[in-house]
Amino acid sequence: MGNFDYLSNYVIPSDILLNLLNIYKQIGKYEALDNDNINKYSVNITKSIEDDTFALAQYIGVKVSFERLRLIITKDFLPKNKEEVKVASVKKMLISMRENALKDKLPINSVDILDLLKKIYGSSVKLNVNDFILHGNSKKTVRYKFNTLLDSYDELLKSKKQEPIVLSSVAVMEMYNIKPYSEYNDLAVILTYYYFLLKCGVLSFKYVSFFKLFLNKIAQTRTISNKTGIAEHRAHACDTHFASYFYHKSPDKTKQSWHPQPHKQIKHLPKAPCLC
Repeated sequence: MGNFDYLSNYVIPSDILLNLLNIYKQIGKYEALDNDNINKYSVNITKSIEDDTFALAQYIGVKVSFERLRLIITKDFLPKNKEEVKVASVKKMLISMRENALKDKLPINSVDILDLLKKIYGSSVKLNVNDFILHGNSKKTVRYKFNTLLDSYDELLKSKKQEPIVLSSVAVMEMYNIKPYSEYNDLAVILTYYYFLLKCGVLSFKYVSFFKLFLNKIAQTRTISNKTGIAEHRAHACDTHFASYFYHKSPDKTKQSWHPQPHKQIKHLPKAPCLC
């Protein structure tokens, strides 16, 4: 069975479908915003990048003071040590991801995602080239399985045979189960999901911080036992609410629940303060 074969018989539940309709309503509004007022709202685009960078810096557990974080993120001050280099690298990485996903709509492969991790953690991160995983009736390397998954995702996205946000959510669940990298697979999944949503045209994340919303949502769901309902609706953030719900209501009941763990030094993700 292929990575997404079961989706051909999967009926999207009505509550998720309603959320998807709200998402596409907001996508239409943001498309109009892009076309008519892009220059007027350029400050908001910059602010969302800054908030994304701060949230990711908190998630990976960088040992940098808030004041230095603010200067590096908002003023592009030169980093003074390895920890500060991580912060600057995260910001550059996010800007590049937006450009590649929104403007060029480039596909992403296992090496691209590995390069993202290396920008933060250095060359110690590797692809699991020697690990094997069951693929149909035979065993294939994890790298082969993962590249096949990404290729299938791009083919289905181009064919428009599946709803793209559902398809993206299933793809990252599969990625989490494969665990294609030697370490930091949770972060790799989150970065990939961000890229997928941008590529699907979820333009709200040009103006609203994906990582601030998504990582806080994960922190919240971790503290609420056996909750599967969708959280209080916010129009500009319903994308992340849908995703959080979908992870806990997988159409493939054999899949494990997706609970990415933050860096060991971070017990929970604090809300990002204003960097103004």
